[in-house]
This record gives sequence, structure tokens and C-alpha cells, in this order.
Amino acid sequence: MLDGYNVIHAVERYKSLSRASLESARYALLDDLVDYQAFTGDAVMVVFDAYTSKGKKIKREMFKGVVVIYTKEHQTADSYIESEVERLVQDPKHLVRVVTSD
Repeated sequence: MLDGYNVIHAVERYKSLSRASLESARYALLDDLVDYQAFTGDAVMVVFDAYTSKGKKIKREMFKGVVVIYTKEHQTADSYIESEVERLVQDPKHLVRVVTSD
């Protein structure tokens, strides 16, 4: 599970793309995550926060097999990830890894 914007702003390749277009940086990250998932077989979820977006509700999409979450208004990616990890670890067969710069 990744905090998408944290990764974009922490990795130079994505950061430089985001200067021209945040959407381009998101798609570059998603393409890399698709490759990672195919290589490892691990399920991948990336969370982008919509904290400052007025009236937004949680939006869940699939991008070539990668789960993409856009949080609701006033919800950070961190808070979404924390609650999702708490839910997932209730089942001992889940191994959860979190990638963030926070």
C-alpha cells in the first residue's frame, strides 16, 4: 500500500514529471506499480488523497490490476492507509507493507 503523492514528491523521476503535469507523474507511478505487481505477484494499492477537493467521495478504481484509491474530502491518504492496514492485519494471512515518506 502506497501513499501516492508522498512517493511522487520523494522520487526524483516522478517529482520532475509532476512539475509539468501531476497526472503524468501519477500515470508513471501507476505503470511502475503494474510492473512491480506482475513481477512479485503481490497485490498493490495506491492511495491519493483528495483532502482539499470540495465535495469528493472515496473513489476506488482499478488500473491494470492495481487498486487506486482517491480519498474523500477532508481525508488524508495517511488516515485512509492507517484504517485499511488496521482492517487487513485482522486476518493473519495478510502481510501488509506501507510505502510513504511520512
